[in-house]
Amino acid sequence: MDVLLIEDDAARRVSVADHLAKCHHRVTISSSIREAREILQFAAAESEGPEAVIVSEGLLPRGGQAFREELAEGFPAASWVPLPHDRSMVWLSDWLEKVAGRPSRRVSKAPTPRLDVLLIEADDKRRRATCDHLSRYGDRVKACRSIAEATEALAAPAWRGKGPHAIVSRVGLSDGCGINFFLSAKKRFPRTRWIVSSALHSEALRLPDRTTLSR
Repeated sequence: MDVLLIEDDAARRVSVADHLAKCHHRVTISSSIREAREILQFAAAESEGPEAVIVSEGLLPRGGQAFREELAEGFPAASWVPLPHDRSMVWLSDWLEKVAGRPSRRVSKAPTPRLDVLLIEADDKRRRATCDHLSRYGDRVKACRSIAEATEALAAPAWRGKGPHAIVSRVGLSDGCGINFFLSAKKRFPRTRWIVSSALHSEALRLPDRTTLSR
């Protein structure tokens, strides 16, 4: 399911995002409620939103109630999940699995047949396998070995002004952090989504519903 994670503690943010990705949830991360509002503005423009919003309990006293009311008004189908630090990851994934089993109230839009994807993966075998997996759906994949290569790719004329639909990478990369790279790219391409790639097999990788990524 599509999850928006809001956590200001960097280590906790990485840990929760990595766990959710291993459980095959599609995660968009935010370090603050302000940043989450920006993400949801673009989601609203596409008539799509997250199925669940996970908010660190420590952020709730800082505008959490107002944000929850905004979420309920703009995205009534999204589930609100306060996450205390003493709650286990297992509890969180079990809770999301129950939510995922509910009937969807989303309105489907016509799918986009092809998506532009920037893949960052240092391992040659895994990179080829992931490219093959995504190509089965007709996606156009630009594969890079490092953040340096990916930065150069984003500067190419083909992506000026629009950027990729999605950036697929691990949290920890050979020359930096996947989260930091995404947050930097999002300043230029605010509609780009980041998909954590930490599953053991490329076949477990799932992009969000194509209607949530198409423009």
